[in-house]
Amino acid sequence: MGRFLNSIAPYESSKIPEHCGDYQTYIARILDGIKEDLLQAYPELNIDISRAVWDIFLDIFQRTKDRFIFVMDERDAVFHMPFTSEEIQREYLLF
Repeated sequence: MGRFLNSIAPYESSKIPEHCGDYQTYIARILDGIKEDLLQAYPELNIDISRAVWDIFLDIFQRTKDRFIFVMDERDAVFHMPFTSEEIQREYLLF
């Protein structure tokens, strides 16, 4: 993926992990994927993936001045998943 191709971070929300039966697993897959992409794109920064994704992006910006654009394809897909309640929908909108 290179350097996120001009710092555009793709995100596909309709791809559900295998055996995903809850919202936390769904979100964890997204966050883990972003962290892995950042590790590959910035190997020289020795990124600590135990940190929050938002902190990692901030650290990358502070160290490189790279900015990011988030493209969220099918962001509403989670609303149609069987494990999604109204409470989860509100939580997801804040994500």
